[in-house]
Amino acid sequence: MMVAGLAALLVGCKDDEKSKSNTELLTAENWLTTSVTIRTVGPTSDTTIDITPEDACELDNIVKFNLDYTYSSEEGATKCDTNDNQIIESGSWSFKNDEKTLEIISGTDTQTMNINVLNASTLEVGFSDTNLNYISTYSATFKH
Repeated sequence: MMVAGLAALLVGCKDDEKSKSNTELLTAENWLTTSVTIRTVGPTSDTTIDITPEDACELDNIVKFNLDYTYSSEEGATKCDTNDNQIIESGSWSFKNDEKTLEIISGTDTQTMNINVLNASTLEVGFSDTNLNYISTYSATFKH
């Protein structure tokens, strides 16, 4: 669930985008999830599963990254269950490895993700996990 959620910004000109820091790009606007996949490779298999939200009540959920290095994954205008909390998950974030990775901390869980794309309209992150003889690669793309 650590990947559940992330946010970006609108920029009218490529030169403006180049002058923005990664922090400005990440915190400028809320992010909507556009795709989430898990690819698992093992000794005799190679499987990719698309787990992108499909229900309208999940498609409008947002991820906010704040300038105070906090983040939240929140319900959008449409909730799957009216009794659901507005905030799904929250915690802190930071850049690591010369801003090539994004670390998310929620409670006692820490997830470090490679930043594949971060610009004015797209955030694409991913990470890998090894379990026995299987390597799972998680990828998520967010837009605004």
